[in-house]
Amino acid sequence: MKKYVIRPSIKMVNTAIERRINEQNAVYHLTQSQGLVVIYLADQTNYTATQTEIMELLGVAHTTTLNLLKSMERKGMIKIQKNPQDRRANLVTLIWGDPSIYDQLNKNAEDNETTLLKGFTKTEIQCFKDFLSRAYDNLMEG
Repeated sequence: MKKYVIRPSIKMVNTAIERRINEQNAVYHLTQSQGLVVIYLADQTNYTATQTEIMELLGVAHTTTLNLLKSMERKGMIKIQKNPQDRRANLVTLIWGDPSIYDQLNKNAEDNETTLLKGFTKTEIQCFKDFLSRAYDNLMEG
């Protein structure tokens, strides 16, 4: 049986990140994914993006994205409507919260990244980023 060298470490880091973000977002009643969508939309012109852009941001399937967005719409966080320029596409607009919340979510994200990378040199950070990107590409290739 092959011994797994890195999988447990990846799982531990992922779990720690999720736990930390979910604890920070709890005050706003947001999950990690919802917080990511809010931050993304808050940075867009008119707080609006396409459903496809959000799907690419999250790196999940169409149905997973749609379920998340429908849940956020039911909570009054976003509005989903057809794109007038392309009726096949949906536009998602942030209608919840205020800039102080978006600023705090962004600050939390920056603080988390700073904490995660504490003690790494700039070269190590770039290598880490390259390794993660290559690992992701390997998984996407099959």
